[in-house]
Amino acid sequence: MAKRKIDEQISYNWLFAVLGGAFLFVTGWAVWDETVTRREWKDYQERFFAIAADLAKQNLERQQRLLDPEQCPATCAAMYEGKRDAAKRCEEQCGKANRLAELVAKRDELREQARARAADIAALQKKVEQLKEAEFDINQEWTFTKAEWSEQDYYLRLARHAYLEDPDDPAKKAKFEAEKAKADELAHRAAEEGKRVQDAIAARKAAEAELAKVQHADEIKALDKEIESLRRPLAEAQRAYDKALADRGGLFGAKTEVKQFNLPKIGAVDRCTSCHMGTTRAGFEEVDEPEFRSHPFRRTLLLKHPPEDFGCTSCHDGQGRATTKFFAHAPSLDEDPHAFHVHYWERPLLKGPPGGDGTEFMEAKCRGCHEHQTELRSEILCAVDAECAPLSTDKRPAFCRLPKPQGAAAARLSLATLPGTPEGVEPPPAPQQKVCTDRRGNPIIADLAPNYTAGVRIVEEVGCYGCHAIDGFRDLPKPAPALTQVSKKVDPAYMVSWIQNPKDHRPNSRMPNFFPELLAPEIYPYPVDVEARKRKRDHEARALAAFLLSQSEHSDKYAYEIERPPAGLRGDAARGKQTMAEVGCAACHDLPGDEAHTPKRHNRASHFDHGPDLRDIGAKTSVAWIYSWLRDPKRYAPTTRMPNLRLTPQEALDIATYLGTLKGDKPIPPVSRDELADPDLIAEGKKLVKTYGCFGCHLIEGFETTPGIGADLSAFGVKLPERLDFGDFITDHNQQTWANWTINKLRHPRVYAYDAQNPVISYMPEFGFTEDEIRKVMVFLKSLRGTTDQSAQVMAQKLDDDELARERGRRMLHLYNCYGCHNVDGHVGDLASLPALSGSNSIFGPPPLTNEG
Repeated sequence: MAKRKIDEQISYNWLFAVLGGAFLFVTGWAVWDETVTRREWKDYQERFFAIAADLAKQNLERQQRLLDPEQCPATCAAMYEGKRDAAKRCEEQCGKANRLAELVAKRDELREQARARAADIAALQKKVEQLKEAEFDINQEWTFTKAEWSEQDYYLRLARHAYLEDPDDPAKKAKFEAEKAKADELAHRAAEEGKRVQDAIAARKAAEAELAKVQHADEIKALDKEIESLRRPLAEAQRAYDKALADRGGLFGAKTEVKQFNLPKIGAVDRCTSCHMGTTRAGFEEVDEPEFRSHPFRRTLLLKHPPEDFGCTSCHDGQGRATTKFFAHAPSLDEDPHAFHVHYWERPLLKGPPGGDGTEFMEAKCRGCHEHQTELRSEILCAVDAECAPLSTDKRPAFCRLPKPQGAAAARLSLATLPGTPEGVEPPPAPQQKVCTDRRGNPIIADLAPNYTAGVRIVEEVGCYGCHAIDGFRDLPKPAPALTQVSKKVDPAYMVSWIQNPKDHRPNSRMPNFFPELLAPEIYPYPVDVEARKRKRDHEARALAAFLLSQSEHSDKYAYEIERPPAGLRGDAARGKQTMAEVGCAACHDLPGDEAHTPKRHNRASHFDHGPDLRDIGAKTSVAWIYSWLRDPKRYAPTTRMPNLRLTPQEALDIATYLGTLKGDKPIPPVSRDELADPDLIAEGKKLVKTYGCFGCHLIEGFETTPGIGADLSAFGVKLPERLDFGDFITDHNQQTWANWTINKLRHPRVYAYDAQNPVISYMPEFGFTEDEIRKVMVFLKSLRGTTDQSAQVMAQKLDDDELARERGRRMLHLYNCYGCHNVDGHVGDLASLPALSGSNSIFGPPPLTNEG
């Protein structure tokens, strides 16, 4: 048995070495983790301070050059390159530089003249000092005399009181008279000395005036004041540079600290500005690093949404408490290939749909607080042209200027009379704020959420709310024509062809294609039997047409008789075409072959028509029906948006005759009414109406109150990806995101299938959105958050009854396409933009409604 060593003889050096090394490693790792891994925000702040110092230095050097008459022209030309009024600005700026040089030269000349008379100035300065000393002595004597007089006045009052108590006492009377005489003597002496003081002051001032005249003091002081005014931008630039250098720090690094907004109202703490330090600051609009740029339209948006009240995440989402990019933003796949964990973030940073600029979704949160507002437009406050850059285009550059006065009232306070202003007296002029303007100085009214606003408009124009329940859209009328008397209107063959594919007839029709598998069969995850699908489409189109025609033929509830023109009246197609141009039908309808009278639809958010394209109206219906419709549209469809144009019978018949000649260029296979009279086909058509949910958009007898078949979208914007079925179309888990699901659903609504035998049941038709329209609709869909957004519930803008009525009115302007004709609410009417109605010819167009209120 081995002999046990004594404890004192056992060596533990190796153990201490291992533990010491481990402790040293852990300590080093803890320090590194604390100062590097968890302090990512420090790196951002140091980079920001470096950028701020560089910008401040550049600005300081630029201000120095601008005040140099020789360098000013080149510097100013580079500053305002491409600006329309560059010459005027540079002339003004270089005029200041020349004026400054003149003032400095004049001041130096006066100082040189003063130095030339140094001996005279010294003598005068000595004289002034002597007079000041003499003035001091005389003033001191006067002060002492006044003090003696004050003391004597006290004794005089005592003597007077004693004398008045006993006027017959000779001693008291004598003392009173003696005290009075002494007080009078002191008062006389004080008055004399006071005159001597005034003479001394006058002598001293005269000497000082003579000295100032010799020194040119007043002239130099006035010059210094004007020089200081001209150099104020340079002084401000110097102060900014000094501050930037102080922030940047020296040997011990920058003055970094966590920046945060504490938001108790919404239960959040936002530290976003710890990294995004330029957000609330001016001057960083054009820096290369987007994370350090000033917030777009900062002076307007942050004025209405102060960060100390709203923070950042109430608009942008993200995890505001985090101080690292990963945990604050939830990175996308292009930033981190393992970022599929983003699926389980309830509020990742809002970025944008695929194919966009990565910022569109930031507008989605606007709906939470502004649900009842149809547009979020405003003038844009600014201080420099760079703040207006997002509004500039090649055709319409934007400038930061004082707005053009709009009458005398524009120069007055517009909100209320100042407190204390007498009744009937005009308040003083209000201080004007620079805004972004066009070349003419007219303020630009910008949409602060253009993608969201366009998304709302597209949903309204297409009529998504017909099938889907959406908060804010539940009370809108059905978006498509009533089919209660369609048998009197539509030719059966045309109806079958139209149902098969509406866009074959009218490419910009709002009605979608209910058989989208035939449009792009190659994109589906399983082989599509095209011939079988065509047979199915043709049969179902006939069944639907059979039911709708049968239903309307036997309707007593919606009985309608076609109005016939007076006997002997004949229509003239050429005259009808001219009448349509004069009445302004092109404001809502496309007129084939009459591009001169067909305006661009710049007030529409989508490419879809407001009123139907009339290129093949003659193949669709009869001249008799068109005449009756034109005479009184609401007699056929009480909910129609088309107004009564108050046409005479002759005008209506002329237009109907012309429209009857428009047959289109698509051949329509003949279908007889008897072919569609089969009861089984009619019964099948009724089932298909329920299957496809035709009643969501169209008024159909028997389905007036039946709700749409689509899913409720009121909280679709926060739907998690694991609640979306991607079928076999997207199998990569990393790509299974809300944005990818939605964009493909809008492109090809039925692609989320597994195979031909087990397709996902989906009846959503294909609308034919453009890629830009899809992205804008996605922004709107992202805004649908139900009641999950606490910040919106707390901070939402409350509209009073008048404001709500105004917003309903704006919605009606869109619903009835008032912008198609009239200039109203800041929008230029489509017809008003036609060359034929521009300039002096505008009096022949629709009247503007801008000042109707």
